Amino acid sequence: MKPKYITVIVNHDTNTVVWAAKGHGKSVLEPFFKQLDTKQRSKIRLVSGDGARWIKDTVEEYCPNVEFCIDPFHVVAWCSKVLDEVRREE
Repeated sequence: MKPKYITVIVNHDTNTVVWAAKGHGKSVLEPFFKQLDTKQRSKIRLVSGDGARWIKDTVEEYCPNVEFCIDPFHVVAWCSKVLDEVRREE
C-alpha cells in the first residue's frame, strides 16, 4: 500500500492548525507561502519540520530570515533508533 501524506502548518503559539494539504513536497508547500504577502511572511520567525530538505529549502526561499528547527518528535525517534542499534551491537 502506498503511503499517504498530508502537509500540515501549525501555529505552535496557539496550538492550532493554520493550513493543510494532501501530499508532500515543495509543490504542496509552496501554495501556503504564496497566499501570504511579504509582510505576513516576514512575521514568521521559527519553523519546525522533520528535516526533509524540501521543507527547509521551501521555507528559506519564502522566509529567508527564519530559524529552522528539527521537530522534537523526529529528534527522539532518530536518537531511539541509534540507541537500539548500539544496544544490539553490545
